[in-house]
Amino acid sequence: MRKYNAIIIAGSWAAGKTTLALLYGDQFKRDGIPFTFDSDRLQFEQGVLGDVTNYNKDQKRWEGPHSYLTKDGNPGSRQFMIRDGTIANQAHMSMIAEIAQLTDGDPLRLVEYAIGPDIHEFENERREPPFLQAGRHLVDWLNQSGILDKVLLIEMISSLQLRFQRQRVRDSKTDQAAFEAFAGGGGGLNGELSGDNYVRFENDHNDARSFRIQAASIYRDIILPGIQGEGNQRSIERRRR
Repeated sequence: MRKYNAIIIAGSWAAGKTTLALLYGDQFKRDGIPFTFDSDRLQFEQGVLGDVTNYNKDQKRWEGPHSYLTKDGNPGSRQFMIRDGTIANQAHMSMIAEIAQLTDGDPLRLVEYAIGPDIHEFENERREPPFLQAGRHLVDWLNQSGILDKVLLIEMISSLQLRFQRQRVRDSKTDQAAFEAFAGGGGGLNGELSGDNYVRFENDHNDARSFRIQAASIYRDIILPGIQGEGNQRSIERRRR
């Protein structure tokens, strides 16, 4: 029986979640480990597409009661802004509900999940419901679903200053206004979790080599033992040789 049915890579915007998720996805493919990928950004996009119904010619954007779409495109490349927490909260809770349905026989779920400060004001106006993106809500939802012990949480740690630097220079699909509105400091797990289902990934640098060394150590020492039986793990080692 495997220990983890899902690996959630959580962290602030531009903390390095996508880079780590892509790296682990490639490693799972090399090791022949079945997995599926989920991203809250993709979930947000789907929520926005279902929300926007009117085209504003003056603003040149599609608008809905809870969001607006400033640039359409392929999945993962759309630019949008949410106007309250309705879409984002529903997406996050749906992601947890889907993880709760997994069994040991299902493919491993690899999840990218943004956390940060709870947002109560949108475009200088207080609106309800707030965007509940603080890490404590993630832990609460996992607890309420009874699956906290079946999830490995990897928290990406990166300073606000460095994250804003990355946003300015990277080929980002994130709308700049949305990044500035929602990517502030705070909202981390802050001791909400400890033990063998929580890993702190220090990414307060732009050193690709150090990033890969840290990622490889976590994969070897924590992820593989948690998702593979002894026999399968030995088979992986033989293939690597």
